[in-house]
Amino acid sequence: CKITIQLLYDGFTWLGIGASPDGQMAGNRAVIGIPERSEPMLYYLDGKDLDYITPMTRNAGILEGTSIEFVDGQTVMEFTASFPTWGILQTPQNMQQTIIWAHGSE
Repeated sequence: CKITIQLLYDGFTWLGIGASPDGQMAGNRAVIGIPERSEPMLYYLDGKDLDYITPMTRNAGILEGTSIEFVDGQTVMEFTASFPTWGILQTPQNMQQTIIWAHGSE
C-alpha cells in the first residue's frame, strides 16, 4: 500500500509534514522540502531549532517521486511512500496519530 501526499501553499516557503502520537514536532520524523534548495527528504525532529533537525541517513527507497517547486504563486510539494514504511506512521496498531505540518522562510 502506498500513499501520495501533495501540499500546496499560497506563496514561496519551505514545507514539512509528518505524524506524531502526541501532536508535538520534537521526537518525531517529517518530510521537509525547500524549493530551489533541496528535494523533499525525511528528517528527524529533535527540536524546533534548525540545529535540531537532521536528515535521516536511510532515505533511499522510502520516498518516491519527490518534488517541491514554486508554480503560479504556490509552493507545491509531492511525494509517494509505502504507507507503513515511510518512517512516520510506524506505530503500534490502533495508535492514533496527529498530522503535524509546518512552513516558513528559513
